[in-house]
Amino acid sequence: MSRYRAIVVGGGVHGASIFHHLVSAGMDRVLLVERKTVASAATGRSTGIIRHHYSQEVTVRLAMHSSRAFRRFREEIGQDIAYVNNGLLFLAARGEEDALRKCVDQQRRLGVGVDLIRPEDVPRYHPDLVADDVPLAAFELDAGYADPYSVAVGYAKAGEANGGKILLNTRVRDVRKKSGGGFDVTTDSGDFETERVVLAVGAWARAVGARLGIDIPVTPLRLSNAVLELPGGYARTMPTVLDLPNHMYFRPEGGSLLVGNGEGLEDVDPDGFDESLPYGFVEEVSERIVRRFPRCTNASYKTGWRGLDGASPDFHPIVGPVPEVEGLVVCVGMSGHGFKLAPGIGRGVAELVATGGYETIDLTPYAPDRFAKGKALTSLFSMKIAA
Repeated sequence: MSRYRAIVVGGGVHGASIFHHLVSAGMDRVLLVERKTVASAATGRSTGIIRHHYSQEVTVRLAMHSSRAFRRFREEIGQDIAYVNNGLLFLAARGEEDALRKCVDQQRRLGVGVDLIRPEDVPRYHPDLVADDVPLAAFELDAGYADPYSVAVGYAKAGEANGGKILLNTRVRDVRKKSGGGFDVTTDSGDFETERVVLAVGAWARAVGARLGIDIPVTPLRLSNAVLELPGGYARTMPTVLDLPNHMYFRPEGGSLLVGNGEGLEDVDPDGFDESLPYGFVEEVSERIVRRFPRCTNASYKTGWRGLDGASPDFHPIVGPVPEVEGLVVCVGMSGHGFKLAPGIGRGVAELVATGGYETIDLTPYAPDRFAKGKALTSLFSMKIAA
């Protein structure tokens, strides 16, 4: 039976990031196990938005760390991720003006380049945008977007090139805690022993946790996105827009417009989820985008997709050691924020696994037992994925 110091379960962007950071930190005998191929679940359906606009300080710090990593990704990891620095326009809903001011104050204190802007000035940042229902807005200069698939693949390749091992198209069938410490892990490709297990399994978190006798409070979160073709095209440097009044977001996508909402909790079996996009969604989101951006009146539907992420009860990540099972670490419940935080969370989890503590950013606020302790995190905004 092969022995490893750490086995990472799940080959999305977080599993791949953890895998790479463990190997680059000098840990030997690290294994990444993925049921299909790298980035085949939520990561491959992500919109790839990169922003720093969050209610919790720990999340802002993670986003800042991760944003720097994305900008240096090609140089440091050797993978082109199609990174674009286009900025982000945040449109607040009525009654949430103070929330936006608090959020911007926190960002500025931490060093994020962001400005509050009046509704009448919104068209200066995004021509032809209608903001008559927007009481206050903000513009974040260093926001952008990138290709999530390329990021995950880049991390996986880097980890493998430096000595880690990857098993693709391999399901983890069982994880058992050994009486003397460590785990026995049963997979389609054989049985393994390991000192530590990291679960980065997205929407499958609750089912995988049940095999270990623990409840990981993650509910599948439906992510739906459509790409619209605009007459005259849509420049790739136009800012991303997070539109709270209309509960949607949109950004450029290869000369077209990508629009989504990512708000649907769905108690389904992730293995049986239908990823085809219902026509009703396209119709609904088209009506919303036309209200905000009338240039879309004559837009045509180009393509679309949906996938499943995993949402925690408070829509903040669940990251850290599981108190009931020594040696087990979870990295789940990303609640639609996962891609943009992956470099920072991957580094933090790797530090925890390798050294027993956090060094770069303290991820303790995301601890799995926070719900039992009455320490659930809060958001300043009603749109949950704004967090």
